[in-house]
Amino acid sequence: MSFRPTICVAARGGIADMGYYRNWDVEDLFIESIALAVIYSDLKTVEAVRNRAFGRQEIKYVVEPETFDNTQETFEFFLECSEFPITVDLEFGGIYSGYPVDSVEEFDRIPDFDKLDGLSRGDDFYWDLMDNYKIPFKKLDLDHIRDLFLRDDGLRSRLSIDTKSVMERTFKERIGEHDDEAGVHKSRS
Repeated sequence: MSFRPTICVAARGGIADMGYYRNWDVEDLFIESIALAVIYSDLKTVEAVRNRAFGRQEIKYVVEPETFDNTQETFEFFLECSEFPITVDLEFGGIYSGYPVDSVEEFDRIPDFDKLDGLSRGDDFYWDLMDNYKIPFKKLDLDHIRDLFLRDDGLRSRLSIDTKSVMERTFKERIGEHDDEAGVHKSRS
């Protein structure tokens, strides 16, 4: 039996993007969710997220053997099929399990998780965290976390291909800064 979680990026106007993470463990889902928050937390609308993620290219979602259009109906269908939906909510500023909330009151009812003391606690820690709490962006140092991702190829290698690509494209100047700080010299031709 396979595990079929999803992570959606919700913004003002609906769901901006969604990923299907078949058989990913919960720790990697957590890391992917944090990376998505780092990439998109400064944006508030569906259009802004899609522009950063895809530019002007046409967006299709492929789940073999079918191809789906980029519509709110497609996202709602994927959410209904998801065994563990996670939302990165740009409008209200947090990460939580479940469908995107409709109001700040609904968002505030989800208990906050206050301390993220390391990433090596195992799946039980991440199940409890992701299933029972929200992680408000305001309690995260997203600039510091971004720098960790940009400094550490191993951490970036745990991301989906699409998320890694958007992160590297969005922050490519900063990746070069971290290479310079580490004494890595690249020839530019």
